[in-house]
Amino acid sequence: PAASADPYIRVVARFDFSKTDDYVSQERPEWFVRNPDGTRRAYGQERPGNWSILYLTCANSGYRNEEVAVPVLEEVIDNYPIDGIFLNAPHYDYCTCDACKEKYFKLYGKPLPVRASDEKGEESYGSMPPPKEMEPSFAGICYRDNIGVLYKAIKRKAPDMPLILYYGINNENLNDRLTTADMLCTEAQNILSRGWKDIPPMWLPTIIMKMGRAQPEAIRHHSLLPRHGLSPHGHADQRIPELVATDSGGRRNHLAQRHGL
Repeated sequence: PAASADPYIRVVARFDFSKTDDYVSQERPEWFVRNPDGTRRAYGQERPGNWSILYLTCANSGYRNEEVAVPVLEEVIDNYPIDGIFLNAPHYDYCTCDACKEKYFKLYGKPLPVRASDEKGEESYGSMPPPKEMEPSFAGICYRDNIGVLYKAIKRKAPDMPLILYYGINNENLNDRLTTADMLCTEAQNILSRGWKDIPPMWLPTIIMKMGRAQPEAIRHHSLLPRHGLSPHGHADQRIPELVATDSGGRRNHLAQRHGL
């Protein structure tokens, strides 16, 4: 049966495998992001009180792959009449766990660079920038490999079930994202209320993708543009506004067709 009785409503199930409760990290510590000093990385501050702390899970761990994420997705597909799947926060967080060290060495033939042990993650979200020495392609490869596992699991169960992802705003390639997703989206934000001149650089590619074009004075000589396939002449590549409606081969995907996009 359809998830909604209304033919114009589609129900998308949202999942977030990027973090989980403290008690899980006690039982399966190998699933979690590790700081340079070996400690787990909390999502938010180490909060006092009688509630659980959330810890970030590693994209290369079993939690976000075959051991937890895949069976959870399969169970939901088998038992609930959903129309799509959205993965929240599926990006790679800099991590020094054994799985990341092993993967890095296999890819590049050298040890994973480690930041100074006294450096901490950003308080509100726990993110920690990787060291400058880390190969820039590593985060994208980890992201691609992890989402690729989930994408294949979804398609095995439900070939027509669309997987929806955010378009990552840092070091992301749109075509790479579309190889493991059927649709891309951005999050509603009030960042434009600050005006074009005050948009933080990290938000610029997302804003351009959302609007399909940009103000020339806001993007002239911006270093992020070539990386995202954008022109410094005030317009995004023609593919940008069409990304939510096409797959990596330029074909209109079935969800887009259903909605007349």
